[in-house]
Amino acid sequence: MQQLVFLPDNAPFTESQRAWLNGFVAGLLGMERAQATPGATPPAAEPQVDEDFPWHDPTLALEERIKLASGRPFERQLMAAMGQLDCGQCGYLCKTYAESIAIGAEADLGKCVPGGRITAKKLKELLAHRTSAPATRPAPVAAPPIVERGYGRAAPVPARLISSAPLSAPGSEREVRHVALELDESALLYEPGDSLGIWPCNNPDEVELLIAILRAKGSEAVTLPDGAVISAREALGRECDLRAPSDALYALLAREAKDEVDRSRLSKLAEDDSRADALGVHDVLDALLEFPSARPSIVEFVAALGRMQPRLYSIAC
Repeated sequence: MQQLVFLPDNAPFTESQRAWLNGFVAGLLGMERAQATPGATPPAAEPQVDEDFPWHDPTLALEERIKLASGRPFERQLMAAMGQLDCGQCGYLCKTYAESIAIGAEADLGKCVPGGRITAKKLKELLAHRTSAPATRPAPVAAPPIVERGYGRAAPVPARLISSAPLSAPGSEREVRHVALELDESALLYEPGDSLGIWPCNNPDEVELLIAILRAKGSEAVTLPDGAVISAREALGRECDLRAPSDALYALLAREAKDEVDRSRLSKLAEDDSRADALGVHDVLDALLEFPSARPSIVEFVAALGRMQPRLYSIAC
């Protein structure tokens, strides 16, 4: 390869110094590569194609959305199973939540609040029938960024409820409420149109009943997915979703059931819980009452529950 020359022969340097300096300057300017292929031009960038998402419509039925995503990359099929509202209650948008699941960076399939159990079931079904390995290995989990209190899911602030009044007429298909909160002491800054995420707490009487049914104390230490260690009572009160029993809970109860009939029914529910309502199982408490022979340890019980998700409300004023 021909060496690039930047310094004239009459420069006040020895031949070896001049050669070293020429190489040094060439390296800085990145010109040696260009010299190696004279006349070469960089490859033209591929034109960016806008991707369409015809399934990204919350008015479409789930199976119709899945059909529209047929033949698309796996992460787009997962996206079609979401609620399509981009509401942010899961901590993502529909597209990015699906992408995180596809590469294995997100394992919780129950974060889509609008989609609920139906979306979680479809995600599980799609993953079970996946024909290709993840395209990218999940990157090491980085330490979460420090979020100012009140401006992130991981740093909520307490607020006092002033009122909660219905705006929709009795018997309406959808209930709409006007919720007023006392936020003066929180120092939150917001504008009309922003969204306010509210973390609910579970009924303390229901929490105590669950602890009693499991013959536990409630003071047992449990570890949350983020590594935090708190008491089982705290976890059941503000960290665990006590509404819809998870597949993991049904599987745990099936494993712990002493009665063979209970074990068989629970195993079927772990695979397909579409008949849960017909059995009178509408929430976690119902699951324990319906199958009295299944009594796991409270530590395993908490670990098998879904995580609590915030409810998002639009700020009107």
